[in-house]
Amino acid sequence: MSIFSLVSLSVLICCSVLAIIILKFARNRVQRLWGFFNIAVAFWAAGVFGAGVSSSQEQAIAWWRFAYTFGTFVPVLFYHFLYVFCELNKKRFLYGIYFLGTLFTPFVYTEKFINTTLLLFDSIYYHKATNYYSVYIGFVCLVAFLSFCELYKYKKITQGIKKVQASYLFWSFLLGWLGGISTFIPTYNISMYPAFHITICFYTIFMTYTIFKYRLLDLKVVVTRTGIFVAVYSVVLGIPFTLAFGWQEKLKTLIGINWWLAPLISSAVLATAGPFSYLFIQKKAEDRLLQEQRRYQMTLRRASSGMSQIKDLKKLLKLIVHIVTRTVHIEHSSIYLYDDKEKGYLLEASRSRERSDQNGTIYKNSPLVKYLFDIRAPIVYEEIKQRTQDYSDSRLQQIESNLRELDAAVLVPSFVEERLLAIITLGKKVSGKLYSSDDLAVFSILANQAALAIESIQFYHKAQEVQEKLSHAEKLAYLGKLAGSVAHEIRNPLTTVKIFIENATAKYQDKDFREKFDKLIPQEIGRIEGIVDQLLDLARPRHL
Repeated sequence: MSIFSLVSLSVLICCSVLAIIILKFARNRVQRLWGFFNIAVAFWAAGVFGAGVSSSQEQAIAWWRFAYTFGTFVPVLFYHFLYVFCELNKKRFLYGIYFLGTLFTPFVYTEKFINTTLLLFDSIYYHKATNYYSVYIGFVCLVAFLSFCELYKYKKITQGIKKVQASYLFWSFLLGWLGGISTFIPTYNISMYPAFHITICFYTIFMTYTIFKYRLLDLKVVVTRTGIFVAVYSVVLGIPFTLAFGWQEKLKTLIGINWWLAPLISSAVLATAGPFSYLFIQKKAEDRLLQEQRRYQMTLRRASSGMSQIKDLKKLLKLIVHIVTRTVHIEHSSIYLYDDKEKGYLLEASRSRERSDQNGTIYKNSPLVKYLFDIRAPIVYEEIKQRTQDYSDSRLQQIESNLRELDAAVLVPSFVEERLLAIITLGKKVSGKLYSSDDLAVFSILANQAALAIESIQFYHKAQEVQEKLSHAEKLAYLGKLAGSVAHEIRNPLTTVKIFIENATAKYQDKDFREKFDKLIPQEIGRIEGIVDQLLDLARPRHL
């Protein structure tokens, strides 16, 4: 079996498996059309594979015709998929290409379309291009080109997750289509080995991920990973292939009958080294691409580990929103803290622009809070918005409305065991990029550490209150013990005052008595007041 046949078989298996999975879990029209598109590509790959393993011209021609029968509808389904995804309003053009695709089908089985084949590359019966075949190829390329134009225009005008998805679609489709079209080249007597349609496997996987997942990788990272993978494994597969087919005669001259050991040993060595090389190069490339993102993620991790040292709640909350807003470069951030009296989460700290439509409270019984208890993970507004469009779910609509009112691109719950202590809201990134999975993982760590720090501070303040109450109780007990001695201390000046008052009428005319009376009475009264003030001060609770 040739490399061409192996690649075709890989495309057949990949697209067939994806079509089954997609159609099984499809939730909307876009996903179903993507499943049908994969079915068309799978049948086309089956025909190409059959032609690659054919042992006669007649058999190869039959398989090529089978391939082109379904290949006609690959660009048509491609446009139909984009017609729905990009919300186009060109029904006449859609109906027209379906009509032309159907019209081409009977011509595929005529002698004017395919009439003869040649054995190329010592292994493949390839047919020659005819005028009808050239018209067919022109139709395929024209529909594909117009589809790319529509997708490019849509990518320019849309925003948010749709823009990211459109970028994935554009570059992934371009990769796949270039690989698929490369199989047409040998029909025009151009000696280029047709094995580049292996890219169809890569782009269908990426496309399925794009359509079904809303939390996406950076497009630069995807393109880089794909490029590195293709480059590394082109070397891994290309060197043994070159040794086995291109240098076979030279190896026989140098080694003799054991010439096959050279490609075998090289393939074993390269297959072993390939994964390590791929991971090494990928890490180096991503370190450069994601340098800024990893920098702020490291800053947030460090901030998370230092939260436990702060004992002032307001200072902690202000520090969190300040670090997140400044480090990640987002429009705004806020923290809502649970208040048992209000039965909801009150706005306690925020940074950046004010929002006049915000009421400062997220109620405990709201669908948003209940959803947080259900998933116990960050909520991304774009994901909720997309799911709201996919499903007719009133709960998701309410959650989307809540997030829109909060102006939150991401909402991160702060749990301690089963208690939701706080909710952190994050605005959009200033750069316009979406939050990645790594971002959300770091925010989850930050939120969990914040919950522990908040709980620690709340426990600290409660402990202070308990200590204060205990101290007050001890003071009261001490006051009880001192009551007897205090009463004695008060009786002494009162007795003195009583004696002087009883003798005041008879002896007040005496000068010495009057002087002692005028001096002693205020003095003893002041002494009593001082004792009373000390008692009140001792009994008064202290606020730290």
